[in-house]
Amino acid sequence: MNRAALIRSRELLVVVMAHDRRVLLRRESGDSRWWPLRFAVAPGQSFLAALREVRRRDPVLGVGRVDPVVARLRRDAVVDGKPMHQEFRLFIVKLAPTMGLPGVAGGVWWSIERLTGSGAGAATFPVELGVLLEGYVDGWIPDGVITLDA
Repeated sequence: MNRAALIRSRELLVVVMAHDRRVLLRRESGDSRWWPLRFAVAPGQSFLAALREVRRRDPVLGVGRVDPVVARLRRDAVVDGKPMHQEFRLFIVKLAPTMGLPGVAGGVWWSIERLTGSGAGAATFPVELGVLLEGYVDGWIPDGVITLDA
């Protein structure tokens, strides 16, 4: 693909995590994979500014604690027949143990173990999502930016 001809897309992926190691994922229309919550990032806007804006608009995300881990993913893909260069940043928002589990249209709460277990049957985006979350929660992935470049 000619990189100069690619449409640029920047998106924020937010993993909402409950205290019991469950995460909220949803399916995008026409996609068989399970995704974290997904938000477009405006041209010229930083990923952190986009996260602050999303948290201001969403009461559940606004009260959760944002953890310092973030994953970065870049890929070239064809989306709806258009060549795209996509850049994603993934943040984890942890809910307090006293909060109930919010619902999101098309959303399902998955245990991290189910995402990483053999035969889990859960295709995710990014593919490494279950391992990333397990490593983060279990402490073997350090805080900081993790690159999952495709």
